[in-house]
Amino acid sequence: DADLALADLTITSKREEVIDFSYPYMTTGIGLLIKRPPYFQHGDSNDTDCKNRTMLLYPVSSVHDLPHQNEVTYGAVASGSTYSFFKHSTDETYSKIGDKMKANESVLCRSISEAKERVKNSNGKFVFFMESAAIEYISGISCDFMQLGRNIDRKSYGIAMRKDFHMKTEINMGILALQENGVLGKLKKKWFPEPKQCDNHLDAVYARNALSLVLNSLK
Repeated sequence: DADLALADLTITSKREEVIDFSYPYMTTGIGLLIKRPPYFQHGDSNDTDCKNRTMLLYPVSSVHDLPHQNEVTYGAVASGSTYSFFKHSTDETYSKIGDKMKANESVLCRSISEAKERVKNSNGKFVFFMESAAIEYISGISCDFMQLGRNIDRKSYGIAMRKDFHMKTEINMGILALQENGVLGKLKKKWFPEPKQCDNHLDAVYARNALSLVLNSLK
C-alpha cells in the first residue's frame, strides 16, 4: 500500500473523513474552461474590408449567465469535488447549475481529457467546470482554450496520507520551508508553461462591449 498520494487532489472535508492531508502546497479555485473563439469570422480569407467581416457575439459572458440560457451546456467530472461543490452549494446560481447538471448527466465527463475534447469540438456549445490551476496549464500550452471569468470558490492542493501517518509533521514542515524560500514558486514556473500570446481582443467579446468591438474591427 502507498503511504502518500501526490496529485491534483484538493483538500475537502469529505476526504478528510477517511484520509489526512498535509498543509496546502498550492491554491486553486473552480474555473470555467471554454473553447477560445475567433474574434472575427471572415467571409473571404483574402478580404480585408471590415464590412465583410462578421462579428461573433456569445451567449454568456460569465458563470452567472449559464442557468438563464439554453444555447451552451456545461458539465464537470462526474465523481469530482467540483461537481460536488455545485450539488451542495447554498448559493442560488451555483445550486441551479448543480441541479441542471444532475438533471442531464450526459454533461458529466469521466476525465479531463474527455472534457477537453468535448469543449474543443463543440464550437462553443459546451463548457466545463474544473480546477483553475488545470485551466491555467491547459491554456498555457494551447490557444484552443481559455478560462471565462474569475474563479469560483477557493481550495487548496495537499499531499494525501493515511490517518495518523507518522511523518505528517515532517512533511508539513518541509512544505512550509519550500514556501518560505521560494522553491514552490520556482517549481510552478518551471513546469507550468508561459501563457501563449493568443488573441488579445477576446475580453471585449465576452464583456459584450460593443464600442470596443467596433473600434477594434476598424484597426
